[in-house]
Amino acid sequence: MDTQQWSLLLEAGKAEVFLSLQKGGVSVERVLVCDGYSLLEKLLPAIDTMLQKHQLTTGDIKKFEVTSDLPEGYSSRRIAETIAGVYGFAIA
Repeated sequence: MDTQQWSLLLEAGKAEVFLSLQKGGVSVERVLVCDGYSLLEKLLPAIDTMLQKHQLTTGDIKKFEVTSDLPEGYSSRRIAETIAGVYGFAIA
């Protein structure tokens, strides 16, 4: 049985937002989601595409983290944290 858990990491920067799929804390894939605009439109399809590519389901993801160097008032950071929170609630 594989004991390493899958997780998603969203890195929200001022110019770019990256999504990483990790297994046991090691990055398996990292993709550019957007260039700071249209995060809400592009993030969920990017998650879906990444999970399908690796033959995973939402139930396989045990953690969704957000890292950001943006101040709390930036929309990209708030959107990223909201999506991660809702996703975490849904898989709990």
